[in-house]
Amino acid sequence: STDSTTDVNETFNATDVTLTVDDGLQFVKIPQYIKIDSEILKITAKSTHDLTVVRGALGTTAAAHADNSDIYHVGSLGYAYI
Repeated sequence: STDSTTDVNETFNATDVTLTVDDGLQFVKIPQYIKIDSEILKITAKSTHDLTVVRGALGTTAAAHADNSDIYHVGSLGYAYI
């Protein structure tokens, strides 16, 4: 997985499905998988800096993430490379 150059731009609770990021332009291909801490999320839609996500993808567990948590790209177009 490669580190994106953007971070989480809010406190992101385990039940939230809209993730606000510092730079939404980093996420071009939808769907795409990302990783924050130990959770993998699937991006299903994007509106500028707001990403609509499916939580706990690929068998991971939805968790809370702090503001400025690193976001990692782990694949695109439905395929994850971990």
